[in-house]
Amino acid sequence: MDTTHPTNTQHFRKDRDVWKRELEKDGFAGYKLPKVEVKEEIIAGDGKTGTVFFTAYMRHKQKKYMTSFDEKSEFSLDEDGIWRYCRGEQS
Repeated sequence: MDTTHPTNTQHFRKDRDVWKRELEKDGFAGYKLPKVEVKEEIIAGDGKTGTVFFTAYMRHKQKKYMTSFDEKSEFSLDEDGIWRYCRGEQS
């Protein structure tokens, strides 16, 4: 939540309590992400936008099984020098 860019209208919510409930409803509350494996990072020529290709590994908190997904995510550098998540596509 802290690294999501405010322009990400699909995910960003000003009301963090509402946002948290939406995330839980999506089914992610039952998982932990013990590992993210970055495959490739590409920084644009302007140095202010970038793309990351990664595999995220998720473990179910109670059933303990492991699953994973691949994603291509786009980030933008904010005025404080923090990379913020703008959007992503899972495959």
